[in-house]
Amino acid sequence: MADLEMTEMKTGVTGTTLKIIAIVAMFIDHFAAIFVEHYIMSVTPASFSSAEAQMAWFRENPGVAIMEIVYVVMRLIGRFGFPLFAFLIVEGFQHTRSVKNMHLTLACSH
Repeated sequence: MADLEMTEMKTGVTGTTLKIIAIVAMFIDHFAAIFVEHYIMSVTPASFSSAEAQMAWFRENPGVAIMEIVYVVMRLIGRFGFPLFAFLIVEGFQHTRSVKNMHLTLACSH
């Protein structure tokens, strides 16, 4: 029982959880950038004669307007990936015994 009192309970989000969140955020961003944007570009006319014509087209095609909103939201979610990865790299440098080995690990991992 004394051993349990001596050990400190760690709470919070782990580095692994942050990595998974960052990977999912980056996947969402890349999916939107490749597939959702391609869909929007393929169904939207290349140009409109006026802003009124563009608004009329989007009123007639509300699904595309919704996909535009989905695209923006997905890209915003994706923007969380890089800061999380940057934070994890800084944390790794702060807790490593050998900065040289960490540089080599980061440079050589594909």
